Amino acid sequence: GSDEAIDLLIRVTCEPSIDRIVQFPPTYGMYEVQARIQNADVKNILLNENFSLPVKDYQSQVDEHDKLTFVCTPNNPTGNSFHLDEIEALIQAASGLIVVDEAYIDFSNVESMIGKIREYDRLVVLRTFSKAWAAAGIRLGVAIGNPELIKYVNAVKYPYNINRLTAEKVLSLLEGKDTYSERRILIRKERDAMRQKLSKLPGIETVFPSDANFLLIRVKNSATELVKNLADRGIIIRNRSYLPRCENCIRITIGRPEDNERLLKNMKEILT
Repeated sequence: GSDEAIDLLIRVTCEPSIDRIVQFPPTYGMYEVQARIQNADVKNILLNENFSLPVKDYQSQVDEHDKLTFVCTPNNPTGNSFHLDEIEALIQAASGLIVVDEAYIDFSNVESMIGKIREYDRLVVLRTFSKAWAAAGIRLGVAIGNPELIKYVNAVKYPYNINRLTAEKVLSLLEGKDTYSERRILIRKERDAMRQKLSKLPGIETVFPSDANFLLIRVKNSATELVKNLADRGIIIRNRSYLPRCENCIRITIGRPEDNERLLKNMKEILT
């Protein structure tokens, strides 16, 4: 849902072949995809081994050509949230915009950075209807930031980027906030229960803590083979073992209780 906002921000701020975005791998893949489309370079500064933000590395490496820095919190695919003081340290060191992607924040107890926008002119916060609102199909997100910046973003966006059907669906979603709240509570409950149950399965090395609607899991043997075996049984999970810091890792999305139990049953059979 926020992909259009990511694209627009890069188009507004990055001069092709000259400017860069900064990201902290492993993270959401669309930041790099959209930057490459704009012919903007990508500076990768790896997360620390414990998936925390590499604030000191950022402070020593950022320069005037780094026009956008993307911070996904809770982070995809690691699931952890970053401390507000760490993000504020990035803002103070940055020469360009800090874009905080809060796509998964509804599943956490972490305070949003939206309240800091009036304090920091170079802060942009992204939100989406794709996750906790369960409306990925309408492809709608929100960018919140300095009105002067948003004016430039509006100048380059398509004039009719939100169609009538999308607008009507969003209004109906907003009227049904009770369903949204119930969904959030259920997913968080299922996520915490799944983490405990998955940790007890043979062949599981680590189930990382998560503030999102998914879990990152490191397995002892081949993640690729596990993904294939589950696919053969009609269960699709994400192989994240090719990403930095995610060696032999898979990512599973928390589903309905019956879906989660089916996954647990099949993983136990495969790993035993």
